[in-house]
Amino acid sequence: MKLYSANAEFWFGEIDVFSPEDDFSRIQRGEIIGDFQTTDGMLVKGRIVAMALPAYIQVGFMTLIGIVPDPPFGAVGPQGIQGVQGVSGGGTQGVQGVQGTRGLQGIQGSQGVRGFQGFQGLQGFGGLQGYQGYQGYQGPAGDLTLDVPNGQTGTDYTLALTDAGKTVWMNNVAANTVTIPDNGSVAFPANTVSAVVQEGAGTTTISAATGVAFNGITGGSGDISAQFGAVWLCKRGTDTWIGTGALGVVS
Repeated sequence: MKLYSANAEFWFGEIDVFSPEDDFSRIQRGEIIGDFQTTDGMLVKGRIVAMALPAYIQVGFMTLIGIVPDPPFGAVGPQGIQGVQGVSGGGTQGVQGVQGTRGLQGIQGSQGVRGFQGFQGLQGFGGLQGYQGYQGYQGPAGDLTLDVPNGQTGTDYTLALTDAGKTVWMNNVAANTVTIPDNGSVAFPANTVSAVVQEGAGTTTISAATGVAFNGITGGSGDISAQFGAVWLCKRGTDTWIGTGALGVVS
């Protein structure tokens, strides 16, 4: 092993650090202390303090640096000189070739023949007709314009509710009387209309019952002026009646 001073200014020659009885692991741990003799006969005493490449050996106040070979092989020879790097090739890159001409587009093929249209499907069956609705109820009959006669052949007659809207025909050769009843006896609705005709030769008198005002006269009466004369009676109040037509003076 070559030994140098720590600052590599002095060379102390070469020494053989190892002997057959030395333990390399003990040398690595710095446990080997002994005499180291250089090739020129110089004897030094020291301790291996670092086993690496390079190795440090403490000799007195100096630290020697050496190259320790791997045991048990021989000493490592000197490294050869690195060869000269070859010259890099420097040829010029060739020119890129011209792009070729684009080819012509092919001719488009003919359109295929159109297929036949399918048959139309059958029409579905018609739905059933719904049931006819019920006929509504018949409304009430309207007022009739035809006269509904009430023929009387006696000499006295008192108006009844059934005479509302009708004509009382008095047919007698003798004098006869038609009485307008009070509301307590026959309650005609207000504005009820009834007619009286003197059909016979006997004079017909229209007479109001007690408490009934007839043309403003309570209990008043008046005669039909002639045969075939007619008087229209209308109830205007509870016990108030008006007479018009072929009617004499009511008194």
